[in-house]
Amino acid sequence: MAHLLGRQDCVDSLRRDLIDLQGAVLDVFSRTGPVRFTSWKFPDKLSCNLDLVSLLEQYDYVEGETEINQLSHIVLLELVIDRWVLRAIWKIHLIFLNQTPVFDITKSALCKHDRMDSLST
Repeated sequence: MAHLLGRQDCVDSLRRDLIDLQGAVLDVFSRTGPVRFTSWKFPDKLSCNLDLVSLLEQYDYVEGETEINQLSHIVLLELVIDRWVLRAIWKIHLIFLNQTPVFDITKSALCKHDRMDSLST
């Protein structure tokens, strides 16, 4: 599968997948508010604060640049994983929202998150 690394169709497909996932994440967050968890890809940043527009501009296919295209392919795949991890954490967060304090991985301590009253209405 190494022959697929950095191919334009693969990079383009990952970009579309990332845009679709981010759209789903933003749709949910517009109703519930963002959850404050660290990014899987960028542990020094909150997942809800990643600037995916600039990341998509930075990691794009460039004709004739094999190394840049391979790096873009890997980073875009990692960003897709980051969005899936965010969705999974968000679902777990909703399960425990009204029951118990939730482990906040951004602070590595138990804390109660802000209640999202819009979910109960």
